[in-house]
Amino acid sequence: MPFASPPPPQTSSTLRLVIAMAAVYSLLFVMAQMHRMGGAVIAPALAAELALNASDLGLIIGVMFLASACTQPVSGILLDRVGPVRAVAYLAPIGITGMLIFAWAEDVWLLALARAMIGSGFACVVSGIYVFLLGWVPRENFTTAAATIQAIPGTVAVLIATTPLAVLLHDVGRGPVFVGLAVLTAVTIALVSVTVREGPRSTRKIQEPETLAKSIGGIGIIVTQRRFLWLALFSITAIGPAIAVIGLLSGVYMRERFGLDAQQLGTTVLVLLIALNLGGVIYGPLDRWTGRRKAVVAGGILVQVGLLTTLAVLGDVSYWTTLILLTAFASVSQLHALIIAHAQSLFSPDLAGRVITTTNIFMIGGIFLFQAMSGIAYDLFTNGFGAIATDGYRLTFISLACYQVLGLLLYSQAPSPKVERYSRS
Repeated sequence: MPFASPPPPQTSSTLRLVIAMAAVYSLLFVMAQMHRMGGAVIAPALAAELALNASDLGLIIGVMFLASACTQPVSGILLDRVGPVRAVAYLAPIGITGMLIFAWAEDVWLLALARAMIGSGFACVVSGIYVFLLGWVPRENFTTAAATIQAIPGTVAVLIATTPLAVLLHDVGRGPVFVGLAVLTAVTIALVSVTVREGPRSTRKIQEPETLAKSIGGIGIIVTQRRFLWLALFSITAIGPAIAVIGLLSGVYMRERFGLDAQQLGTTVLVLLIALNLGGVIYGPLDRWTGRRKAVVAGGILVQVGLLTTLAVLGDVSYWTTLILLTAFASVSQLHALIIAHAQSLFSPDLAGRVITTTNIFMIGGIFLFQAMSGIAYDLFTNGFGAIATDGYRLTFISLACYQVLGLLLYSQAPSPKVERYSRS
């Protein structure tokens, strides 16, 4: 039977308050997403500056996601014990320190350590904004609200993380850019801390504080549930291959293949990341209109597989054909909110923070896995098997599509969630 949340009074003033606080919290979301989505611009800049190979770039860009995944248990406990505002403030200094190290590091492992610290420092942000929404928004509206709040600030992050970042890295240099980002992050954390508060639906306010042992046990409850296992396994492939293509391979691929300069590369990645963020908005309404979440997710994955396979099979096509295929692929790749909503439907509201963060362990871990492995695969295809650069990318795209199909087979075994459809008047 469905789990109920205490319904708060719904007024226009409450709605304006929630929108205002969400806008402030979203500033931190913008900062986090800028680092996550900037990989397609940062990778070519590092390659040009330090002559790094694909495996090195995959490690440096992808390790941020591994660190974020590893920090998710701590993030979930913090969210359930101290709430989404204090939780992000507690972890932020780690990320700020990482930015300062990344600004001046030149060794591959030190760059990777810095990116890992950035990932840990921002580990609470995406989960935190979901928990913030659960405190104010009815569960049946969560998917649409989450997809929208991902799309709007995510698009702002894209506008920063593409052409402006590419031009700044080229003209100003990595050091001043990342020192500036560290300062902006500190200011944003301070602003969130003094303006954002939890909503009346927050279960943290209506239950007794848990011991640390009980908090950790809550994570154990989630991961040992058979109904969660299939969803967790699918989560590894749900967005990992897509982010490997859009957030890492696309930038290096387009630059090497079409000889793009910094501004052209930034504009190209801008188009792809805008499609990635805005495309996710379609899934919320589809989820509610059809009432068949698994079918919506499966459809999105199958379209991705078709587009990625087409890009690989066509081979040596024009810049515009390649951009259109990658843009279409990006526009159907943002399934994060749907997977979180699916996981939420399997557990009671008092485990909200840990359900989100435990699911994120698998999804964000998958991003690291596929970013790192795609770089290794490309080096293997080109250096090991002697494929030319273009064929190396094509083979990597095919490999990622195969993993998406495998993930979809695992997802077919997951329990179907109950989705409240839009009522017809």
